[in-house]
Order: sequence, then C-alpha cells, then structure tokens
Amino acid sequence: MVVGIELDTTVSHDAQWRSLISAVRAVYSGTLTYGASATSCVGGPCHRGYRDVTWWDALDFAGVDAYFPLSNKSEQPTPSLQDLLNGWATWLPDLQSWQASINKPVLFLEMGYASYQGSTLDPGKAMSKVHNPVVDLQEQANAYQSTFETFYGRTWLRGIFWWRWLPDPNAGGSQDWTYTPQGKPALQVIMNWYSKNWDNPTTTSTSASASTSTQTPPGIPEFPIGSILLNVMVWFGALVLMMRNRDRWTK
Repeated sequence: MVVGIELDTTVSHDAQWRSLISAVRAVYSGTLTYGASATSCVGGPCHRGYRDVTWWDALDFAGVDAYFPLSNKSEQPTPSLQDLLNGWATWLPDLQSWQASINKPVLFLEMGYASYQGSTLDPGKAMSKVHNPVVDLQEQANAYQSTFETFYGRTWLRGIFWWRWLPDPNAGGSQDWTYTPQGKPALQVIMNWYSKNWDNPTTTSTSASASTSTQTPPGIPEFPIGSILLNVMVWFGALVLMMRNRDRWTK
C-alpha cells in the first residue's frame, strides 16, 4: 500500500509520518511504501526529493516517482539512445548510494515517457502544459530502452509502474503524442525487455557501476512478477482506505 505520494512539503514532519505509518500497520498487514518525488524544489534550489524522506526505515519499500530529466534537447534532433543513457548516468550514482544508505528495496511507483519532441527534458510534465506537441515516437522508444538498459540486473530495484496504459484497445498509435506506448515502437521495446529473465539476469548495463544488493521483504517475488502483485496491492489498498473514509470524501 502507498501511504502517500509527492507530499513534498510534509516529508520533514518525521514524527507525524511515523505515527501515520504505525496507524496503518495496526489495521493492514501488507507491505507499505511512499512515493517520493524524483526532484523537489521545496525549501530552496531543486534537489533529489527522495533524500528529504528521513523515515524510510519505517516502510518496506522506498518509492520514487521516477520522472528524471534525461535530456536537454527540447527540439530536433531526437536525443539518441546514448544521449539518454548519459542522462541516466548523471542520476544513477546518487540513486545507488541513497539506496545503500537506507538499505531498502526500491520501487519506481510512477514512470513514463510521452511521444513528443522534448519529452525527455521534463518527463513528468503535465499534458495540459504541453503546447503544440510534435509527435516523436523515437524519443519515447529511446527513453524506454535507456531505462531498461540502465536498470536491468540492478536487484535493488524491485518494480516499475508505467504511466500509462489505457483500457481502450485502440488507444495510442503513430499519431498520438501522449504517454501511452500502445501502438508505438516503445511497446516493442517493452515486450522485448519483459521477455527477459529478470530474476537471473545474464547481462547488466555497462553504462554505470554495479548494483547494490538488498533483501526482498518476505513474501514479495522479484521484479517483474512482484511489480504486478504490488500494483494490485497498491490499488486495492487505496480502494479500502477510500471506502473506509467515503463520508469524508463526499463532504
């Protein structure tokens, strides 16, 4: 279950968060996580938001909404795969040292790339703020490929929740600039990587240093099966909390 997400202005309230987590554990026996921002501008210059959380030890997983900027190109030419691998190389060392310091497995609780020119400059940019987008299917495909290449074999990362997949079977397509990979080259990239053995990877990326090992909480399978089960747990947990507090939501 996710106890909160991107609540950047509140994460410094250590005691209150620990109290909340304890209250949740009193009525819920499953695993818990929180979704920290990849970057936060609270309290001064923008910085790594996941480092602001001081209470990761109270949770089972450390969650990050992993919209990391990977490129400085807002127009053509499309960032190459190597450009985006280089972009990941600027973030990965800090992610690894942070994970080692908290000794918790990590989940990317939200992550995705839209298919327009410049999408990797600010991957989490709200679609309502994108003006006159130019479709760029290759930039999206390169972004997915760079992410898989960077994190394949890094056992401390236990799952990725992709934004987004739509229930409409006709969604996406070659003229669509939004986040869904449906009907686009990025979908083949995903299929290729999810056909690999993530439990026993034979090859790790050469774009960054070796991963840090960490123990999986009891009962949680390795990625990607664990990702699927956790997805169900997260949304079921959210539904339970909403139903229990439905009077509050309707007032």
